[in-house]
Amino acid sequence: MSSGTPVVPLDISVRLRLFLHQERYRAPGVAKRCGISVDHVKGVMQAQELPSVPFMLALEREYGLSATWLLTGEGERYRAAEPALLEQLGAAARLRRAAQVRKAQRGEDLTSWLVDTVNLLEAEDPGAVERLYDLLGRMIAERRLRARERLKG
Repeated sequence: MSSGTPVVPLDISVRLRLFLHQERYRAPGVAKRCGISVDHVKGVMQAQELPSVPFMLALEREYGLSATWLLTGEGERYRAAEPALLEQLGAAARLRRAAQVRKAQRGEDLTSWLVDTVNLLEAEDPGAVERLYDLLGRMIAERRLRARERLKG
């Protein structure tokens, strides 16, 4: 619509823009990750279009954003994460905190501590190391994607 007059409730647009701003995402990156056209994402952001069902499902799948919250503003913004993922994230956070404390206490190089920890973990449970590598790989890929989106955006 070229008139610029909103055709959908502004609340949906405001909530989508709030999500993108707070998470530092850009429309082109979100569109690519969700498999949706940039024009559609921008149309929703400008209250020119309702979000399509594939877009809402992709936002839930890719970002954990609740479609109910996006459409109505009710409920939690993010759907509950799977318990296994929460456990992995909790383990990563505990490792990070432990590394920070240990580094502060001993002035030890974080890299050497991490290498020692992974070696010990691998000796006790090789499967845990693989899970840690998978988690770190996903985290690194996500951060690289966000950095690219910021550069492009």
